[in-house]
Amino acid sequence: MRSALTAILLVLAVSVTAEEQKPAHLLLSAYIRFGMTQTIEQRIHAMGKEASSITAAQLSTVIGQWKQERFTEIRSELVSAYGEAAPQEFSKFIASYTEAESKNDAAYLAKLVGRITGQKRITQYNELREHMSENYLKEFSKGCVDLMSNIEAWITMTEDNLVVPPLHIWLSRDERTEKPAEKTSSADRLRNAEAVSDIDPAVLEKKSESLLSQYEGAKDKRNKTKLARAQASMAQLAKERKSYEDAYAKKTLARATADAEGMKRQARKIADAEKEAMKQYQNSWGMKFKRLIGATVGATSNAFFGGIGARAGAEAAKLLF
Repeated sequence: MRSALTAILLVLAVSVTAEEQKPAHLLLSAYIRFGMTQTIEQRIHAMGKEASSITAAQLSTVIGQWKQERFTEIRSELVSAYGEAAPQEFSKFIASYTEAESKNDAAYLAKLVGRITGQKRITQYNELREHMSENYLKEFSKGCVDLMSNIEAWITMTEDNLVVPPLHIWLSRDERTEKPAEKTSSADRLRNAEAVSDIDPAVLEKKSESLLSQYEGAKDKRNKTKLARAQASMAQLAKERKSYEDAYAKKTLARATADAEGMKRQARKIADAEKEAMKQYQNSWGMKFKRLIGATVGATSNAFFGGIGARAGAEAAKLLF
């Protein structure tokens, strides 16, 4: 009996130690980014409601892709840390965190702060989120501010009837347009029929002989030679056609790449000309983002899931995973 109890205690000790070894900020970081990603998405959709249909469509496409990229990052980090238990751990943390914050639970906050910051004195939940933003989420925060300030600038210029590139070009103007890796498409039926392809004449003749040997009256060498020549001719035609198609594809790709790079150069010139305005947008969204981190994330579960605690945790895990 005593040995069994000892074994259970050892298992529990190992379990606690393994949990404590995980980065203390990981789940809170994931929750903040999860909530802020949805808040940013909500803000951008609100901008789209006041814009033209073309502008709104571009906003929807860009923010949809951005949101999925952020969710993928969060999901990958959690799965890397918790494996198959990631959804449960994420859900459980959100349930306990939102429940504690709704009650302003000082004991829960103190324990969480101790694990994340060590000795730093933090007595408010919004202070902890601000600490996270400044110490663990700098890249994410900067990305959000850059996205929002650039989108606001683009919408303003678009609605003022200025000639600006599409939104995805505007946002990626400082990125080099890479030529996509060439892909080999599966041959169509006609090409398969034509292209007995790169087989040399000797192999073709051997295959033909094997095929023709099934029929008693088809052993004539001249017929086999004609068949081999016909197949070789078809293979050559297929090669020539493929060569033409590949050259055309490369030419089209090169033109598209050049067009995209040209639009990015135009976007960089516009951004340079609007440098002061861009700086103002950046500063404005920098301050707005700090307020959002401090105020909105705490209400994220209510805003998006209609509740706190277990319900919020379950809905968040369902949405992310």
